[in-house]
Parts: sequence; structure tokens; C-alpha cells
Amino acid sequence: MKRKKSVSIIGILAFAGAALFAVSAPQSAQATDVPAVSTTDYGDVGITQVVAHGDDNLSLLSCDFTSLPSTDSFDTIVGGVDEGGYPQNGSFDCDPRNGASTDGDITSPDGTVYGTYSNTAVSPTETDLVAINNGRVKWSTSLNYDENCSGDPAHTIGTAYVPTSLSVGSDGNLYMAVREGKYNSLCDNYMLAVNAESGAIIKWTELGFYHSDYMGVAPAVYTYSDKIIAVDPDGKVHQYGYGLDYTEDTDAQYTFPGTEPAGQVFADAAGDVFLLSPGTIYFHGADGINSSISRYDAGDQNFVVGPNGQLVGYYSSGTIYNYHMDQTTPSVTSLSLTLPDGYTKATTYYSNPYLIEDTSGNVVETVQMTQTSTGYPAVGVFYIDASDDPATTLYLKTGDGTSTDSPVAGQADIYSEYMYLPVSFGISSGEENVDSRVEKINVADAGFGTPIRTVRGFSPNSNVTELNYVAMGDSYSSGEGNPTFQQGSDVEASGSIGEDRCHRSNTSYPEEVAADSSLGLNLTDFVACSGADTAQVIGGGSGTGSWNEPAQINSLTDKTKIVTVTIGGNDAAFQSYMTGCFLDNDCGPDSVTYDAEMSLIDDSSFTTNLESAYTAILTGAPNAQVYVADYPYIASSTDTVCDGFDFSGVYSIETELNTKIEDAVDDIRAANSNLHFVETNYSGSPFTGTTLCTSGTSDFNGFGYHVDNGGTGAINTYSFHPNADGQAAYASIFEAAIAAGEE
Repeated sequence: MKRKKSVSIIGILAFAGAALFAVSAPQSAQATDVPAVSTTDYGDVGITQVVAHGDDNLSLLSCDFTSLPSTDSFDTIVGGVDEGGYPQNGSFDCDPRNGASTDGDITSPDGTVYGTYSNTAVSPTETDLVAINNGRVKWSTSLNYDENCSGDPAHTIGTAYVPTSLSVGSDGNLYMAVREGKYNSLCDNYMLAVNAESGAIIKWTELGFYHSDYMGVAPAVYTYSDKIIAVDPDGKVHQYGYGLDYTEDTDAQYTFPGTEPAGQVFADAAGDVFLLSPGTIYFHGADGINSSISRYDAGDQNFVVGPNGQLVGYYSSGTIYNYHMDQTTPSVTSLSLTLPDGYTKATTYYSNPYLIEDTSGNVVETVQMTQTSTGYPAVGVFYIDASDDPATTLYLKTGDGTSTDSPVAGQADIYSEYMYLPVSFGISSGEENVDSRVEKINVADAGFGTPIRTVRGFSPNSNVTELNYVAMGDSYSSGEGNPTFQQGSDVEASGSIGEDRCHRSNTSYPEEVAADSSLGLNLTDFVACSGADTAQVIGGGSGTGSWNEPAQINSLTDKTKIVTVTIGGNDAAFQSYMTGCFLDNDCGPDSVTYDAEMSLIDDSSFTTNLESAYTAILTGAPNAQVYVADYPYIASSTDTVCDGFDFSGVYSIETELNTKIEDAVDDIRAANSNLHFVETNYSGSPFTGTTLCTSGTSDFNGFGYHVDNGGTGAINTYSFHPNADGQAAYASIFEAAIAAGEE
């Protein structure tokens, strides 16, 4: 499935404590607080990081795994982990200053958070890669490898692979560098490719054996539109192509000089690679330039990638250094930081400042501070231009000395003219007293331009307009009958965990539609659910068709631009009718089963329920084009007997059902042209000639017994649903309709 073209922030959610990416500060006293343009309050969720997207949405990472509500200014998605390391609903004991316990997180623009977590709930402890979307675990994959760690008898079965980098490639897969054995320096290192939709591991590629005689670089992997760059523990740079074999371009290999230990590797959007040792910064340019320069105090400096072959290092003491490496003789320039009179930099462990630099070298910095006269904590955001002019205060919040009004900043992001800064209050007074907010701060008026991003395969803040897409409906839309199903939608009831059989398939038509790059869709929510009827679309519920999930319309906002839906079959009890055809072999036009089914469809309440559902969808997504499809024919007009069973009434039942759906769409469309009817049975449709009774290849799952959840003697829930070919046919029909329709 296509998740915007982005590799959003390679955000390390290991802090959130003191602020934002850092920069400079004012020259004169700032006795009066400077407010944000607007503030959104999210209560006690302990927001640690914000990622801003080009579709005007934000993703929020939090210590509390609660799905936050939508607001007028943006939508939010939150991820977190419990004490055992697994994401789950509910809060846990987590310090918003440090964020969740994780080795690295990235957030894609559709709000999917990919993170690596130590799962202590199993023995031995394992490292898991987890995908979280819209407050739900999409999938989790163990990164453990049941093999002895070479050279270390202490690490036997269950050796953990600890990620040292994580990014998204231009092919949509996840790529990471992993080190075998968390506490061992004598283990192999790998580049790991993972399917971002299912969590399946695609490929392990060995990056070399970590040994104390080597330079000791923490392995790193960076993705680009046309290549993957990996740096191994020996300081060697490798380039790989995409594809199942990941063929290495051996001519592009480069080994950094020197033998001193080095721990950090950075790469910019051009493919330049920076390697840091305690005393030296080494540079390998994509254009062939190799250089090195002495590094300032290694113990008190952090780095971000700057523009045009620069590496930007900043001291907590205040100086920002730009190392200009893309030249034969590197140079260094600096910007100074002077806090406003009456404030000093905080000395707490969560107080490191963070900066965001634009493509012209201007900087916005967030600093955790202390007001000297009172000792009260404060958070400031400052702008300093590349010419080192006195800084401008963009935001200043000073606490009042109480534990519940002590501001602590998290990691912010900038999109367009605004910075979105998470600030938590009361984190030292207990989780129940935490109050988290997102401050919207204007940075453009001060002169800040386009922020630098380490953009390789995807662009988190792309200016390309993409349409937020929500897929709703019943089993025909969820992809019932086509495992594997997305995590959380195929769950047996256990203890306090409720059963969920929504069966959202990874090969469903919504996933295929979203993957069509020509449409420019961003699948923000996939909420279609097997068994759903119109009432559950509107109101949710706990039984079949909702499975304790909220109402499907809750996924809609005024930023939703495209909606697809199939609904009505369960209102008409169509699956029960088909079951009667099979079990009773009596569903023809003269049967009781047929008459009962036709009565349901022709009852005025059936049309009323359809129209109510369509109206609710249009109300929930007032700016969306809504595409309602009918149901493809399981039986043709000539399919009266199928595998010996009476199918003589199936075609007329389906025809009546589809007619009522089309009529209901027409009724609502007369007042709202955003609603569209999508016919699946037209002449030349990809479903033509693929009925269940065809002598050729059918697009539907046939008869079978219920084996997927322990039942016996009933029709398999997979039966009478489009198979993988049928879902592909549905996708092509929806894609054509969306391409031809209004945006």
C-alpha cells in the first residue's frame, strides 16, 4: 500500500524532555511570555514528538497509547508502549521527557509509526519491530534470531538483533541496520529489509563482523529513491540496488581512513556520508570528494545534517558549528547562542536543546530553561538567521513554580510557515496530572524558510498534494477470505481482549487502490469490517460486524478527500441466503428462503438505512468524494445450478440488491453530488465471466466449511467473497471511478 512518498523524520523518540531541535536566543530580557498562534490541549497523554505532514495532519507520539481526537486544525495519531514493551490500549508508567523505551522510531505521513521495542514479556527478552496506525497495532515482528552469536558463548538461542537505524525505502519497504547481541561486541551485523504492510522479513544482508580491532562504527542504513547506502562496522560504505537480491555496486565501495573508534554515521539527501570519531569528522561525498576535519569537544555536541554537504553540530553551552565538508579543504562557521536576560539553560537530564535548520542556514531552536529570579522552569523557541544577527523570540512559556505548571518541551516539527511544538506540564507530579499541548508557532514571519530534511526515499513534507483516503464498508471491502489479515483484525477472544474478526486483508482492494501512485492517495484509515451493516457503519457495536471497534464514520474528518464503501449486503442477510442455497439446496424463486430475502431487500427500511449511512458518511467527510459500489454477480442469469446446488434465484436477488443500492445513491446524490455510484457488473467489467459457477477461473471463493475460528458444520466465512483476483477486479473498477471523478 502506498504511504505517501516519504520517509518521514528518522525521529528518535528517546527524548522529548527538553525541547526541540535547537538554535539561538534573544539578547534582551523577555519578562513577558510570548504565546503561540494557537494551542491544542490533549490532556494526560505525555506527548513526546510531533511529525507534521504535507496533508495538514500531524502524528503525535506519546507515552499513552490513546487515540487522540481530531481538532479543527489537524488530526492526530498517537503511539506508545506498555511496561513490557508492547503497544496496547491504555496508559503506562512513562516519562514524557524521555518518551517510550525504544531504539528508534519513524513516522510515515499517513500516521503509521514504526518502532523497535524491547519485549520483556518473553524470555529471553526479544526485540520487536512494531507498526502502529490510528491507535491500533497493525503488526509486530520479532527480530530475534535463534542462533549462537559467533564468538560469544553467553549468547545462545534467542539472540536479539538491536536496530541502530530505521528508514523507509522508495519501494515502500522498511530498511534497518541491526547489531546481533545487545551487550556483545563480537557479533555479526546486518541490513534488514521488512515489508511495511505485513511486517514480513524480506531479506537479511550481512554487513560485516563487529570486532574490537575494527573502527567500531555502529552500522547504519540509509535509503534513497534509487539506492540503499549501508555503512558497516569496519567503516566501509556500501551501495545496494532495490530488489529481492539487493545487488551491491562494488565499484561504489569506500572505506573511511583511520582506526580510532567511531560511533555515529549520518547521510544527507544527496548521498553524502559523514562519519564521526571522537576527534575527527570524516566525509565521503556522493560526487567523489573525501575530506576530514578536526571536531570540537566530542563530549558536548549533537548533530543534524545541514545544507550542501554540511554537518551541523551544536553544543549545549550555546555554539552552533556548521562543518562545511563538501570541499577539498573543509571549513567551519559558527552561530552563537545567547539566552535572554533572566534565563539560563536548564541543567536537568532532559534539557538538551534541539534545532531545525532551513536550506539557507537559518535556525529555529527550542531550549529548556530556568528563570533565574524564581527558579521556575521555562521553554523558549528562538529564531537566528545565518548572519548571526540577534535572535528573535518566537515563543516563551514560564512555569508558575507549581509541579502542575512546569513546562517541558518535546521534539517538534515544522511544516509550511508553522512549527508544531509539544509541551507537557506536570510531568514531575504524577501521570494523572500530566497535561500535554501542541503549540502552533509562526516561524515564517521571522524569516525561516524550507526546513532541511534527511529526505532519501520519501518526503514527509512533500508539497505534492495527496488525498486522504478512508476505506469503509463490509466484508467485500475488508477483503474477507483473503488472508493474511492485518494485525488486530483477526483476534480470538482472550481474557479482557475482545474478539475481532473484521478480517482486513493485506490484498484487499483498498490496499490496491491506495498503492496506485497515479491517484495520489494516502490511506489514512482502513475501517471496513467483515459482517458490518449500515447500523455498525454509523454506530459501531460489540457483535459481528463491529467486533468492539468504534463506528466507522469516526474515521472521517473534513480533511478526508476520498471514501470507498460497499454496504447493504448484511442488512439484506445475503450471506444467510447463500448459506441456505448450500445447506438446504433450496433458494430458487419459489422457495421460502428466496421470498424472505426479497422481502428484506424490498422493505422500505432497507432503503432508509442505506440512505442514512450515505448521509452520515457525507456529513462526516464534507469535503470528500464518496464512491459506493454495488456487488459483483456471484451467479449469472444462466447459472441455475452450481456444483449440484440450486442457484436459480441468486442472480435475481443480487440484481434487486444492486438496484436498491443504486436507487438510494441516486436519491442522496440529487442533493449532494459528492456521492457516486460505482457499477461493477457493466458490459466488459473485469468481473464478466468470473462467477462462482463459471467453467473458467472464478473471482470468488467457493463452498467450504468454517475452519478459521473453530466452528464446524457452517459455511466458511470466506465463501462467496471475492478472492484475490476479485479484489484486484474491484480495485481496477474503483481506480477508474476515482480517476474519472472529482477531487
